[in-house]
Amino acid sequence: MEPLMEPLMEPLMEPLMEPLMKPLVGLLMEVLTGALTEQPTNLKLLVILLKTIN
Repeated sequence: MEPLMEPLMEPLMEPLMEPLMKPLVGLLMEVLTGALTEQPTNLKLLVILLKTIN
């Protein structure tokens, strides 16, 4: 089902994602630095974030 939904979702998501991207990138950087200090929960969060972004 997902491959079919993607082309439909992208045009809808783009305008919504734009304002979210800046805080997300900031959060991503925080999570990354947290992951580097060996916090497994942050690593899991990072994986979830990356999956939602992609």
